[in-house]
Amino acid sequence: LRADVVVSTAWGITPVHMQFFDSPESLVREDIAILGALAQDGAMIADADDHWFGLVNDVATKHSARILSYGRYATADSLIDSDTVYDEKDRPTGMRFEVECSGVRRDLRLHGAVGRHFGYPLAAAFCVAKALGLDLDIASRSIDGFAGPNGRMRVIDGVRGSVLIDDTYNSS
Repeated sequence: LRADVVVSTAWGITPVHMQFFDSPESLVREDIAILGALAQDGAMIADADDHWFGLVNDVATKHSARILSYGRYATADSLIDSDTVYDEKDRPTGMRFEVECSGVRRDLRLHGAVGRHFGYPLAAAFCVAKALGLDLDIASRSIDGFAGPNGRMRVIDGVRGSVLIDDTYNSS
């Protein structure tokens, strides 16, 4: 089995993730071992803002992978330039992100959820489209309107015009 694209996200170096690893670095190295399955002309998509980006970049380079990055810093290939909460009828409705990749700058909306962190998967999706040679205009139309998953900062109408933010995904 060969992968055309491998996407790495930020690593949660918390006890629940570390239980079978000696160190945070060993966890990251295990996660990026999938690079061994990357096709010869495959691409590694990585979070340029993550603490472990340097290690990921080094390992990807040793595998001769094309490396595309996403993030909020100017060095990222897919740059999250701004983010704002937008509203309709005086209540938060979602997030608006400006993302730029290869000179294509798009205003993308996330409906029904709020949080700056949602910009990262949108920017990573632009990198995937670029890596696969897809038209970024078409990709941006496909991405725009993505709705976050239930329990992850979802905006819910409350009683008497109130607004609830449901972030119960990992609650117990």
